[in-house]
Amino acid sequence: MGWCSCINLFPPSCQLSELKSTMYERQKKLFDSCQRASKVVAYRLKTPPYKLDALEPYMSQRTLELHWGGHHRQYLEYLNRALGKNDILYGCTIDELVKVTYNNGSPLPEFNNAAQ
Repeated sequence: MGWCSCINLFPPSCQLSELKSTMYERQKKLFDSCQRASKVVAYRLKTPPYKLDALEPYMSQRTLELHWGGHHRQYLEYLNRALGKNDILYGCTIDELVKVTYNNGSPLPEFNNAAQ
C-alpha cells in the first residue's frame, strides 16, 4: 500500500507576490546602477550599411527585405510595446536590456524581442 504526505516544502515567505516584488526590486537596483548617456525613448530599425541587393547571389533582396524589413521590424515593435508597459526597463540601452532581461537564465518576456 502507498501513503501520502502533505508537507509544504515552501516556507510562507515564498509567496508569488513577494517573489515578484523581490524580482522587481532586484531589477530596479540593476537599472538604477546603469550608466546611461541618454535615455532611449524607443528602438528603431536602422538601415543596413549596404544596398539590400548587395548580398546577391547568396541572399536575395526579397529575402533580406523579408527578414530585415519584416521580422526584425516586428521584434522592435513588440519590444517597444512591452517596454511601454514596464517602467523599470524604460530608457536602457539595448545591451543593458538584453543583460537584465536574460534574468540569470530565466528570460523575461522582453528578452526574446531585445535579443533579436
